[in-house]
Amino acid sequence: MKGNRGPDTSSEVRLSKELSLYSPFEPPSTWALSEEEEEQKTTDWRLGKDRTKTNHVLLLLCLNVGIDPPDVLRVEPCAKIECWTDPLIAQSKMLTKGSEVIGDLLIQQYKSLQKTATYKACLELSDDDMKYQLQAMRKKAKDGRVLVHYNGHGVPRVTQFGELWFFDPDHTQYVPVTITEIMGRIGTPTIYVLDCSNAGAILHYWYKHNFHQTRQKDILICACRRHEDLPLNPILPADLLTSCLTTPIRASLEWYFHYSQRECLLPNITKEMIAAVPGNAADRKTPLGELTWIFTAVTDAIAWCALPRNLFNRLFRPRFDMLQVALFRGFLLADRVMRETGCVPVSHPPLPETHSHPLWEAWELALEGILSQLPSMLNADLTPNPSYTYRPSSFFSEQLTAFEIWVEFGSSSQPAPDQLPCIIQGLSSHQYRVRSLRLLARYLDLGSWAVIDALSCGVMPYVCRLLQQSDLVFIMVVIWSKILLVDKTEATFSDLIKVQVPPAKVFLEVLSPPSSGNGQDDKSAPQEIPSTHYSMEGTTILQCKAMACFILSSLLDGCGLDAQITLWNSGLLHPCLAAMGQQPVEEGGEAVPLLKAWAAMCFSKLIKNIPVAIDHCIDEVKCHVHDLAPLLQDHNQQVRAAACVALSQLIGRGASLLFKQPEPRRFERRRDSASAEALPPPPTGKVLIFTDLAILQYLSDVVSDPSPLVRQEVLHALVKYYVAYKIAPNSKETADAMGLLHQVDTKSLLDEENPTTNYSHVSGGTKALPILTEVVPEFGSEDLDGESVPESQSPDIAEYYDLRLKLMHDVTSVLKSLTNDPYPYLEAKVNQVIDTLNAQYGKSTPQSPARSPHPLERQKSNGPRLPKSSLYVWMQTEFQKPLFSVEEAVPALERRKFREQINRDTIQGNISKCNEKNYLPSPSGPAEKITKAQISITPVVSGNQAIVDSKFRAFMPQAVIADSNNTISLVDLTTRSVLNSVRHRAPICQSFVLNDATDTPSILVTDQNGCVSVYSNICPAGPAATKPSLVTSFMATRNPTRVCADWQPADRALIYAGDSSKIQLFSLEDDRLQQSISLPSRGVDVSVVKADEQGTRTLAAGFVDGSVRYWDARVGSARLSARFAHPGSTDPVVALFLRSGSYQIYSVHQSSITRIWDIRANRNDSRKLDAYRGKSITFAHLHHTHPLLLCGRTGSDQTGKLEFINTKNELLGDINLPKTPSSSMSLHPYQSAALIDKLLVQF
Repeated sequence: MKGNRGPDTSSEVRLSKELSLYSPFEPPSTWALSEEEEEQKTTDWRLGKDRTKTNHVLLLLCLNVGIDPPDVLRVEPCAKIECWTDPLIAQSKMLTKGSEVIGDLLIQQYKSLQKTATYKACLELSDDDMKYQLQAMRKKAKDGRVLVHYNGHGVPRVTQFGELWFFDPDHTQYVPVTITEIMGRIGTPTIYVLDCSNAGAILHYWYKHNFHQTRQKDILICACRRHEDLPLNPILPADLLTSCLTTPIRASLEWYFHYSQRECLLPNITKEMIAAVPGNAADRKTPLGELTWIFTAVTDAIAWCALPRNLFNRLFRPRFDMLQVALFRGFLLADRVMRETGCVPVSHPPLPETHSHPLWEAWELALEGILSQLPSMLNADLTPNPSYTYRPSSFFSEQLTAFEIWVEFGSSSQPAPDQLPCIIQGLSSHQYRVRSLRLLARYLDLGSWAVIDALSCGVMPYVCRLLQQSDLVFIMVVIWSKILLVDKTEATFSDLIKVQVPPAKVFLEVLSPPSSGNGQDDKSAPQEIPSTHYSMEGTTILQCKAMACFILSSLLDGCGLDAQITLWNSGLLHPCLAAMGQQPVEEGGEAVPLLKAWAAMCFSKLIKNIPVAIDHCIDEVKCHVHDLAPLLQDHNQQVRAAACVALSQLIGRGASLLFKQPEPRRFERRRDSASAEALPPPPTGKVLIFTDLAILQYLSDVVSDPSPLVRQEVLHALVKYYVAYKIAPNSKETADAMGLLHQVDTKSLLDEENPTTNYSHVSGGTKALPILTEVVPEFGSEDLDGESVPESQSPDIAEYYDLRLKLMHDVTSVLKSLTNDPYPYLEAKVNQVIDTLNAQYGKSTPQSPARSPHPLERQKSNGPRLPKSSLYVWMQTEFQKPLFSVEEAVPALERRKFREQINRDTIQGNISKCNEKNYLPSPSGPAEKITKAQISITPVVSGNQAIVDSKFRAFMPQAVIADSNNTISLVDLTTRSVLNSVRHRAPICQSFVLNDATDTPSILVTDQNGCVSVYSNICPAGPAATKPSLVTSFMATRNPTRVCADWQPADRALIYAGDSSKIQLFSLEDDRLQQSISLPSRGVDVSVVKADEQGTRTLAAGFVDGSVRYWDARVGSARLSARFAHPGSTDPVVALFLRSGSYQIYSVHQSSITRIWDIRANRNDSRKLDAYRGKSITFAHLHHTHPLLLCGRTGSDQTGKLEFINTKNELLGDINLPKTPSSSMSLHPYQSAALIDKLLVQF
């Protein structure tokens, strides 16, 4: 076809046009961990939240200053410094015992870690005094943890039998005491710090006698391993372990400067300068404060990387015991420092080796940065130099940069980032807070594993505190939405509620719409995050509002009635209603459905089980019920389903006219003291009962919604009618109610009942919200069963009893329309609901209250419970999708690009072959013929089943074949084998391949019952077949006369005609009826429909009377653009084709006439191709790339023939078929191949 315009291939291979298909009851999770792993890891990080606190410290000092123990040979010079003081010098200067000075200094050092603890220093104790002090300390501590610090520098080494040494009462002999006896006196839980030689022998004894199993809450920190002695290097202090535990900054500086031989690199530094580093440990802007801050980050990061999660949570993230955390941070430093002296500290629980972690080098760099500035920071008298400007360390800036790189390129398959604890420490600094929060939000966005890692690392206290900073709320809403996806435990909600600023106020600030400046809110105007607030790049205010609704819904769901009262009184109702009425905007339009759905969900949880709140919403019926109803027609299925849930919360208040509703907690309303407006009276009985009727009419409009998710929520709403009015679906009362009342328009009755209600609820026209308070019933109150209807509002019971029967009859009619639902899961659920309702309410039918004054009590049943809505859980998967890291994983992305390139090459290769063939006459010669030698016929399917429909896969040697046995099979055309198959529920009419350009295509099926179904996993990406699954199924039309359909891949829409009244356009992307086109001529069935494949929103339909109609949705909704019909012709249209870009419609009629209509002319003129009349056409197809028309004809002798005709009405060739051709034919879009019944024809 030389010079012919080639097809546009973008719709076949463009990745952005892929249709997302998944089951509404099994939504895809984009997060990596399974539910079991998430539950286990969430439990693990909570394990560290032990409430035990170390508030009592007992210091046992056996220094015996001036006297060496008998088993230690000390050669001068040797280590003498204790608590950075020489006890002999202190003793000579202060005229007091050196051990007393050391005891006081050690208390001060421990107080720098925790000031509120009770400290007791016991010096040179005898064994009896020691035992007494242990018992006394345990008595004071009760169940709390006690820290026992033992310094044995003046007594012999620990023995192999687990004995520590003390003195006799006269201090003339050493007395051994076993650790067993000490443990018996001090009890548990206890932390033991043993700063003495051979301390590891205690740990060996501990494990040998299984104390680690019987005393699991005890902790041991030993200065050295078994058979090791403490270092005696005079450069280092004698209590090096104690120095690292209690004064880690000075210990680090002394070790770095003196012991590591760096004095030559810093010649201007003196020992006195190191002891006089200026600043306050609590002030991070000072050198000492910044070093303390960096040390905390470094040690936490090292522990985070090296320790198992449960051990990290226990030792470094206890809920209250900060002294324990400080000791283990210092222990990591001791492991780094003391190893170089040949002494290795040990502990229980045992810790892995951390002395060689790379972050120690970053710590030493920070030390060097401080030391290098000391000569300038200090005056000659070692006082701070006020004229010097301190240069802060770049440690946190570098760690943030490293973390940012990890977030950009990291994944769940890699170890957690080392810098995560540093990021959390950065949250506490105003300088790094915003950047740290943004990086944290991006990290949490990676998946549930990232959230669990952050929670395990201790982020919860920080993100709770930062809620108090109003300018960070748009970042915090992103972080909290990710956290609540993973952790909805009671402890998390408890942490959130304890925040000084109530969460309701924080997240309502996000949800409340900004004012437009004229006193009214313009919902259609684009809204932006205020410039005074920090935000995440790439997020819109609509996304933040949706996340705020999700967070508030989680609070309402997790905290129950207390949260409902608080949020109601905070004014959450009106922002929810405003969000539900949000109009699409140019920017962030995709976030509008998510916001509407979660606003409806938040509304439903706000008023759930609070009759006063429900009555208020019913009283403003035009604002609330009528504003929820349009959501039932929304484009998004989640919005429609959420609207059903919201409306269902208003159902059943009319039943309070007949029955007392049990209310375990009662509420009353009162006027807000800040409002001068009086509270309106409660709604009348008519409003209550007609609200139930109106909601039923709204629900009946969506009972046949294409989305199974929406139909399921309609079912849950219908169940509430039966539960409230206590009637079984199959009861005699329901059946006898048919003739009670004529059909009434309850929607208009509602308008008449409350004609003064203002619709403008967003602009401030709503009635003032009442303040809810809980009523605590007095002891002996008889009104515990519920709130009765006020006497002044009590209706005529007999009248409303009849209205109740009419209502329940209509409810049963709607329910029974769901009994034959095309989705099997939903059909089974409906039948289960009916059986359960009949079992609960069918045994005892309630009588009219006029005849029986006793209220009906609910029937108790041991059978299955009524199902509850799971939409709240299902909708959360939208927030699992990444907000920032939208790029696919590299292997998947590379595979898609590779597949896209193969598809393009396939199309271009076939177009090139097409151009080599001259099927049209040209100046150089006539059109090429297709000889019988060029045609091959191969059977591809065996069996006796007739083929109903078949479709080629465009880029694979496969075909989808549907037979008369209701089986859909995927056939390999190369090996002629069936790769996969699925059995449909009804006779199949047509099938289509969706997402054919991807690795995971799906199959759409229409059947004779008027049902449309989509199956996934029928086309396996690999060699192994997977079990096909039903993705969605809906009833397009009931009792169809003739089903014909076409798939429009560019718009992901199905064009469907099942009767003579209308043509329907279903959007499978939204699971909704997108458009319904009414046909002007009733009684004339549609024989074929065809859509433009390039997504121009045009379609054509052929009818059995021979006419052709053409619609262009761009010129108006459902407006007929053109009608073509040949005068006097009643020849049915067999096939129809729209040539993209050619403005031509090809119609093939049953009597062998082919007409070409010009849609621009809009008149009945056409070119007729009728050179081969006399034979009835069974099928016809126009090739996608070749100017060829393939027709299957039946001659007078009932023989079959396949003919090849070009668009110039020239017969290029034909071939006889083995039997009379049926209407099943598929033409490959890019190759010269066709499937006719069970035959593969290649030409």
